Amino acid sequence: MKDYPLIKTKDYTEKLIDIIDFQESWTKNESWQITFKIIQSDFNAFEFALIENEEIVVYDREDFVIKSADIVENENSTIVGKEIIATHVMYDIQGYVQEDTQEGTKTYTIASALNFLLGSNHLGYTWAVHGNFSSITSENLGGDMDGVESISFICERFGAVCVPQNKVLHFYLESEFGEVTQNQFKEGYNVRNTKLSISTLNLKTAIRGYGKKVDVTDIFSKYTALAIERAGAGWVLKNGYWTATKINDAFKFSFSGTGLRVKMLQTKLGGKWTFKIDGTHTKQVSGYSSSGATVEKLIEVKRGLENKTHTVVCTLVSRDGDNPNTKYPKLPEGVVNTGDWIGLYRAHDGTDQVYLFDPITYISPNASLWNGGVPIYQKPVRDDVISNPTTMRNKLISTLQDAPEISLATDLIDDEEFYKGDTWNYSSNTTKVDTEVKIVGYSKYPYDSQKNSEVVFSNARKAMSDIQQDIRRATKEAQKAFKNIGKTVIESIPAEIKDSSASFIEAKSANVEFTESGIQTSKQESANVVKFGNGVISVDDEVLIDENGINLNKVHGTLPEGSQNIILNFVKEV
Repeated sequence: MKDYPLIKTKDYTEKLIDIIDFQESWTKNESWQITFKIIQSDFNAFEFALIENEEIVVYDREDFVIKSADIVENENSTIVGKEIIATHVMYDIQGYVQEDTQEGTKTYTIASALNFLLGSNHLGYTWAVHGNFSSITSENLGGDMDGVESISFICERFGAVCVPQNKVLHFYLESEFGEVTQNQFKEGYNVRNTKLSISTLNLKTAIRGYGKKVDVTDIFSKYTALAIERAGAGWVLKNGYWTATKINDAFKFSFSGTGLRVKMLQTKLGGKWTFKIDGTHTKQVSGYSSSGATVEKLIEVKRGLENKTHTVVCTLVSRDGDNPNTKYPKLPEGVVNTGDWIGLYRAHDGTDQVYLFDPITYISPNASLWNGGVPIYQKPVRDDVISNPTTMRNKLISTLQDAPEISLATDLIDDEEFYKGDTWNYSSNTTKVDTEVKIVGYSKYPYDSQKNSEVVFSNARKAMSDIQQDIRRATKEAQKAFKNIGKTVIESIPAEIKDSSASFIEAKSANVEFTESGIQTSKQESANVVKFGNGVISVDDEVLIDENGINLNKVHGTLPEGSQNIILNFVKEV
């Protein structure tokens, strides 16, 4: 039997006695807590008085913080006991909030993400990473994420399981979490009251993933060879390439499109080139090769230009300060490539790829076992923060439920020690199932020999705890969205409008009203109410926005000098 728990305060550490109904419960990546009742007696009066909210209960060398201490009274209003709920100290990391945001889409290792999200926490939490995690891409990381939300983010995006040892957070790869045991389920021998669920309802053997969408208005078109016009007295032919040998030697060409990239040649004597497009857009690049060999380097010069014909002048302007081979008086050189070395961008049209990389399709090795070998497709993954195809492939593999879902809830008769994430075996010839299942949750009763431990095993890719995290995360994102009404008028339309129509113009049956109390959908009769309905936004029935745009005259009078019209674009899907 385990040692009895301790109550630990600032000044005292005492053993708890006269406790009943003690239960430890854990659910992967969701909760870890203890509950118990303590009866007041002459033998534990001092310890009983120490049990208060936010004090520490030490159980199995782990700290649990009392979050609920309900007092139990008898019919004479005399205190007879307390009912305690204490959560693992890990969850107090919620008291740290990362308020900063790393703007834009960036690539993170698990270490760099943890360092940003939790590295400056003032509560004494540290962490250890076990296993080789793949990098991920994420957009606008941080932004008022508290510590628990940060841990949930790490577990979700990196496929990690977090198991703390007091304030040290251990992150394991999902695939490597826990021990693979030789234990098997034998009804009547080591388990009873077993509820076994085998479901192929969610069995799928293939999945497709769509990553981040292209967020620019143009797309690469082709490489080509354009006519080059040289200017300057230093041009010579060397080894079949036109080479600029004097400062201010330049070449000129024209192209039609929205942007430019070039395959520049870098050489041992290379200097600095400056590109100037239409006399305004400039970029300086180096023609120096540190290896000494002549190499080709791709240079993105400019994109997002107006779709028309542009003139480019490229000038050899100086030595490269990093090039030791062109110290004074040795002059730099610039070599011009030949063939199809000029790359052009063009404007998007309706047939262009809308994602940064082609959709990834993953077919499981288990596909041959089901549906006559014909792949069964799971709902696609669409993640607009993934810009790396490897990251997407890893997510598809971890998401696909390519084996029947098996869930076992059982009482262990032989109450030998077991651990979080332990893998047991289940097989059946009749159901074509032979698979391993992991402990994803349990309840233990260490001080009651009459109660058997309850264990939950599952091989489901997405357990209920993960689904609950998704719900919490979606709720938080919705709350964030409402902070910026200008951005989320469209996103925040209530269900009534979405159900009645997929477009604003057809939304005839509901109003969204912006009041001093926030966004409401009930009819308001007071003044100064901003309303949205029937394709029109209005203030006190004076039209502010309709299909023709925004009319500020009716609300604010004459527009200030320099003001511009703002047009409301209606979309067909919300």
